[in-house]
Amino acid sequence: MTESARRELKDQILAAIGTHYAWMGELRSGVKHGYSSLAVAEVAREDLCSIGTWLTLSISAELRAMPLYEESRIAHATFHKHAANVVALTVAQNPQAESAIAPESEFARAATALRKVLSAWLALARDASTIEHVRA
Repeated sequence: MTESARRELKDQILAAIGTHYAWMGELRSGVKHGYSSLAVAEVAREDLCSIGTWLTLSISAELRAMPLYEESRIAHATFHKHAANVVALTVAQNPQAESAIAPESEFARAATALRKVLSAWLALARDASTIEHVRA
């Protein structure tokens, strides 16, 4: 992987991590205030956010061939499934919305799993020798 490609990957992952945290904040705020401007059907779709766009359109063939890619797609899809549930509960003003984002919730586990795969991509971007190791 070229230095330029590593820099680009690092920038993409840092942007994805920022997006992930922004989503988390928006979902928590929605639960706190009992309102969400997000549409459940759109949140459920994993291809509409920047991470989904990166995973489906922007990622290189070289990175797509790595096992981490499939792990990332699964973690991302799972996150969206649980995020959509949180939004649905919030929009319905269901009191279970708060427990749906609690630290031990499925949503929290999915968010953690997504953060872990994004961190793994960031580690790959920082260390080209790790990329060669992951391929093996």
